[in-house]
Amino acid sequence: MYVFFIFLIVLIVPPPVMIRSAMKGATPYRAVLDGVIAVAVGTVFIFILAAASGQPVGEELKIGLYAAAEILVDNQSVTSALGIADLPYDQRLAVFNTVYDYAVNIFPASIIIWAMPVAYFEYLILAKLINRKQPKFQKLPAFREFGLPRNALIGFIIIFILSWLVMAIGIVPNDTIYENVNLLFEFVFAIQGAAVLFFFCYTRRIPKVVAIIVTILLFNINAGQMVLFLLGITDLAFGLKGRMGRKLDK
Repeated sequence: MYVFFIFLIVLIVPPPVMIRSAMKGATPYRAVLDGVIAVAVGTVFIFILAAASGQPVGEELKIGLYAAAEILVDNQSVTSALGIADLPYDQRLAVFNTVYDYAVNIFPASIIIWAMPVAYFEYLILAKLINRKQPKFQKLPAFREFGLPRNALIGFIIIFILSWLVMAIGIVPNDTIYENVNLLFEFVFAIQGAAVLFFFCYTRRIPKVVAIIVTILLFNINAGQMVLFLLGITDLAFGLKGRMGRKLDK
C-alpha cells in the first residue's frame, strides 16, 4: 500500500509544485528541481508514516519481491537467461533474493531518480498548456543547455564523504545510505554528461536523434554510464560546454 502511495507522489506532486515555482519567477530547471525535492520530502513522509504504523516500506517491498522470486526461480527461460538454470533451487533463490535485497536498499534513490524524468516531461507538457496564457511560465530550454551550479560538485563531495563516514563509523548498520548517495551522485552527473553530448552534437550539426540514441545506449552500459559521469564532472569543473560554445562563436 505504501509503495503505491510513493509512486502516486512521483506522478501527482511535481505539477502543482512546479507551477507555483515557475509562476514565482523560478527558472524552468529550478522549477523541475523543486518538483523533485517535493517528491523526496513526500517520500520521506511516507517512510516515516509506514515505520510508525509497524510496516516499514522496505519490509513491504521485500514481501512482494521475495514472493516474485519464488515464482521466477522455477521459470526456465528466466533462469537460463541469467545463467543459473543449472544451480540447485536454494542457490537460484539466493541469487534472486540478493538482487532484490539490493533493489530494496537503493529504493529511496531510485524513487528520486525516477522523479527527475517524470518531472521533466510533466514540465514540458505544462509549459505547452500554460505558456500561451501565462508567458511568465517559461518553456524549458533545450536539454543541451542543462547545467548544475558550480557549487553542486562541492556539495555532492561533502555529502558523499559524510555518507561514507556514517557507514565507516557504524552509525548505520549497513551501507544503505552510501549506496543511495552514490547512485544519485552518479546519475545526476551522468545527466550533466548527457547534456554535454547533446551540446557537442549541436555544435557539430549532428542530428539530435543521434545524440538521443547514443545517450540511451550509454545509459544501458556500465562503461557508458561512467563515460557520461566523467563528462558531467569535467564539464562542471572546467566548463566544457562553455569552451565548445566559444569555439562555435569563432
